[in-house]
Amino acid sequence: MITNIIRQKIEARFGKAIRYSKDCEGLANSINKVCFERISTTTLKRLFGFAKNVEQPRLYTLDVIATYVGYKDWSSLLANIEKAETIITAPEKKIKAAENAKLDTHLLYHQISIALTTQTIHVKKVETLCRQLGKRSEIFPFIIEMIGSAARQKNIQFLKQVFNLPVIFDEKNHSPIQFYYVGQAMGLMLRSHPDITDELIESLAANKKAQQYFIEWFVDEDYLQSYYGKLLDAYHRYRRVTVEDKLFYFALKYCQAAQSGNVIERIGWYKKIKILKIPAYLNEIPAARYIGICLSEETSHLFNASSAYYRIIQQYVYVKDYEKALGFTFYLCRELYKNLRSDWLVQVINEFENHQHKPIRKAETHWGLKAENGLLIYKSFANLLQGNKRKALQLFNIIDPNLFDPFIYQQMHNDYIYLSEKLKNK
Repeated sequence: MITNIIRQKIEARFGKAIRYSKDCEGLANSINKVCFERISTTTLKRLFGFAKNVEQPRLYTLDVIATYVGYKDWSSLLANIEKAETIITAPEKKIKAAENAKLDTHLLYHQISIALTTQTIHVKKVETLCRQLGKRSEIFPFIIEMIGSAARQKNIQFLKQVFNLPVIFDEKNHSPIQFYYVGQAMGLMLRSHPDITDELIESLAANKKAQQYFIEWFVDEDYLQSYYGKLLDAYHRYRRVTVEDKLFYFALKYCQAAQSGNVIERIGWYKKIKILKIPAYLNEIPAARYIGICLSEETSHLFNASSAYYRIIQQYVYVKDYEKALGFTFYLCRELYKNLRSDWLVQVINEFENHQHKPIRKAETHWGLKAENGLLIYKSFANLLQGNKRKALQLFNIIDPNLFDPFIYQQMHNDYIYLSEKLKNK
């Protein structure tokens, strides 16, 4: 169960007391709306003491709750509470500080209400609130809510200004994952409102913060054939200087051609990728895409321990940073799985398992938890290929589809269903 202080924070954000078991259903919907993450009603009932079976909640669940009440993660929430409890001040000062904090939060809620009431957004007022409260975590649920309102109102002016809002996009004050959620909100908004896409693409593609926190981080592979494909082409007009820039673009254009079944274009993008002079070190995700695409096209290149690709794979798997190795392995295995490179897939999974020796779901970040969950699909498949159906089923049964990333949800779900059918037929 959660403490009274945290319960009060949740109830303040939710707007009502959690008095009955059925209130947890509304809270689950509110958390999903604010954070774009799901916590089951059953889990919330356990946390609020409505269920008899009290289990230790997962760190992922606690991090989502912390984000919902305006903190970057669970540890930050606990640290804030501990700091507040240990500060020794006069009672009057404590009361005044609490009142000011509530007033600040109410200013944000009030602006949301005004936007909903008037069906318009006062951009200058939002900018003023960002200057005043931009260092506080509560600013992010506010901005995400305003993005949704602006989309419904077709308020192009505000949506063009989101990544120019003052103060908030500063990694000295906030966790990058909070910026990612703003980018995610923008992407999900464009999915739902394709009629305003063309008016926004150029300004988003030219904005450096939007390039990083939206286009490069929320890589919406499920929508490459629509808004994100257009956005990607516009982005490339501004970012095509370095090898990394070109690889990012070429790899996603390859994916787009593969999705549409255009073999000529797919091979053309592979050839562009192949002639790039790849630097000695790349971020783990583009490195995984590069190797995965090359192996998918070079079908005669069967697994060989002396292969140059295998040596690169080892460089990324044999690292102390578990989450870097995890990210690389997950993205590489996605490419190998969907392109039926089973010989390489089995070896990559075995290398990762043998070197990392990590229990399932022991990642320490939100990103890591999702990558671990997705990787279970490919671990299960690798075990099935090696004749270990029992282990394959064990791994498959602990996959949580609710943890699939929203920007690759459909593709991950397709992989999940394909594996389900394979396990049934074996």
